[in-house]
Amino acid sequence: MELNILLQGIALLIILTGIAGHILPIIPGTIVTLIGMFMLVHVTNTYAYFSLLDICVIIGISILIGIVDVLTSILGTKAAGGSNNAVVVGSAAACIGGAVKGWPGLMIGAVLGTLGTELKKGKDLKQAIKATIGNVAGFFVGSIVKIVLAVIKVIWFLTKVY
Repeated sequence: MELNILLQGIALLIILTGIAGHILPIIPGTIVTLIGMFMLVHVTNTYAYFSLLDICVIIGISILIGIVDVLTSILGTKAAGGSNNAVVVGSAAACIGGAVKGWPGLMIGAVLGTLGTELKKGKDLKQAIKATIGNVAGFFVGSIVKIVLAVIKVIWFLTKVY
């Protein structure tokens, strides 16, 4: 019995780590959350409580989180007048910066990548800064939406397990 409680606690900790991964670039949030969910279902032996609709909702929200992750920075940059190159370079620089220096590196990478690309394309500093702010704003909005969706997914899941 104690082992079961310990394993449930570990599974819940993995799920919470996955939710944190929607903000922290080094943790693949959706995958880690799903691993924790699968572990919790296995430990509690609650497979029978999940209908096809439940599984589709959990998978659908996971896919939606991925779409939000990609689209929000793109839409933020484009809405602020940024170029396609700024979107690509800003996103790549954010990934590299996040992998190297975590949260600060992610933000610095996004800012430098977007700003540098816009300046290199010949835009003036004001336009480049505007595109950079759009990229960062899109990232923050996306992070909030991803966390809300992840929490909804986890609550849906936990209502079936417990």
